[in-house]
Amino acid sequence: MSEPARTDDLRAETVPIAIEDDPTGPIAVPAGRLLCLVGVDMGRMFEISGPVVVGRGSSGIDVRSSDVSRNHARLWRDGGSVFVEDLGSSNGTLVNGTVVMGPVEIRLGDRVQFGSAIFVFTRHDELEERVQQLQKLDAMGALVKGLAHDFNNMLTVLQVGLEELREAPVAFDADARRTMDDMTTATTSAAGLIRRLLRIGRAKPPTTELVKLSRVVDETIAMARAKVGRVRLHAQVTADARVMGSFEELKQVFFNLIINARDAMPSGGEISINANITTLDRASALSLHLEQEGSYVDISVSDTGCGMDDATRARIFEPFYTTKPVGKGSGLGLAMVYSSVRNHRGAVYAESIQGRGTTFRILLPAI
Repeated sequence: MSEPARTDDLRAETVPIAIEDDPTGPIAVPAGRLLCLVGVDMGRMFEISGPVVVGRGSSGIDVRSSDVSRNHARLWRDGGSVFVEDLGSSNGTLVNGTVVMGPVEIRLGDRVQFGSAIFVFTRHDELEERVQQLQKLDAMGALVKGLAHDFNNMLTVLQVGLEELREAPVAFDADARRTMDDMTTATTSAAGLIRRLLRIGRAKPPTTELVKLSRVVDETIAMARAKVGRVRLHAQVTADARVMGSFEELKQVFFNLIINARDAMPSGGEISINANITTLDRASALSLHLEQEGSYVDISVSDTGCGMDDATRARIFEPFYTTKPVGKGSGLGLAMVYSSVRNHRGAVYAESIQGRGTTFRILLPAI
């Protein structure tokens, strides 16, 4: 690559941006400004779209820190990342974070000059909040696991006592036997609940194998059709979506998400499951609290239901948290989803708008 042009060589001319998949077309580059292309996430955060010129307030973004000014020459030449403070926008937003940038070509007829593209912007305040939320959920999972072990020990005593009563040489009347049957049913249900609680706190999947996601989704949908009533189920999973993990546990993940979506659509609606392969760079992986960059299966489970507000969305993966009426839900389904995805070294989060539905996004390391 040629040496990048100085910023003061860039005149206020309309020039096409030679960057893959850029849909925005020509823009004006004034002298002394740093040309940037803004990614979708960053554009949404600042309520702008398309390329902007950093340092010009009317463009939508204003870098008030001198960090970019000191470092952009290096970033033009080599690409890389830089921490910036007080990154502001025309809507008044001020955030701190890491900008990952790289060089792009600016073509002026036969002349080629260079600008920089912002590929990823990671908000440090959002990242810290996400890490704290993950730590909170992990701690709650460990607490639930400990309580479940203690509860299981007490339940075992009750189950053994019931069996001894049934085998005792005593002529119990019909009422006593019905009471023992009711107790057996209750202890069996409690044992099932404990197994679910222990899965939340488990450190890793019980078995690991090469899993084809299309088969997991197909079997889950077949199992769920009888449970969803008037809700329509659609799936489109790329054939090469494969992960290492537990087939049965991943099937339970999809089943729980389908049932959760069904409950958000009492009058019927649609559930769509999609899975494709995507590549995450280091900054993107870090923002999702993933162990490493690389190839991931990007899964979405979307519904056309009632959606949820931000306060609810922030708590949906907490054990026992539910917005359903008493007796209609244990609040463990999404907690199990979170635990299983984390056990598979993945990430899960929800996007939702009240009245317009919810999408759960899962990222799992691809094979």
